[in-house]
Amino acid sequence: MTKREKVLLYASKQAGRCSPYVWSGQGQKVKSLTVCKLAKMENSGANAGRVMEFIYNHKSEITKNSKIFDCSGFVICALQYAGILPKDFDDTANGLMHSKYFVHVDFKDKQPGDLIFKVEGDKAYHVGIVSDAGMVTEAKGRAYGVVENRIDSVWSQCRRPVYT
Repeated sequence: MTKREKVLLYASKQAGRCSPYVWSGQGQKVKSLTVCKLAKMENSGANAGRVMEFIYNHKSEITKNSKIFDCSGFVICALQYAGILPKDFDDTANGLMHSKYFVHVDFKDKQPGDLIFKVEGDKAYHVGIVSDAGMVTEAKGRAYGVVENRIDSVWSQCRRPVYT
């Protein structure tokens, strides 16, 4: 299995496992999440409440393999799983966009396994993984978790991992 295939496999598995969005989530198991841990990870009580509501509303779908992610944590875990990023790598969407581990690709030339970004000015504020020509797998937000969506006009930058 190639590194690109490993990235895509990891992404699709997380989208199918009901993996909640939690700020600073980096692949920790949902089952190990406590209210105290969640309160420390999230940036407000309201957002922590939204995560708990998501988990409660999807409790029958959450498995022992469901994990928590924010957008960059999700992408980093997929790339670490494939052996592209070192295990101690940690960064934001913007840091990923400017990282030495990726090369710039024209957005129109994106391919499955590439990273795409939502950018304001020259700063990325969200990242996902292209799953096929018109779809992206992303840790979308507290009301959604990790999902696969159509790529829309808000996505504007693309970077390709160095798949060697």
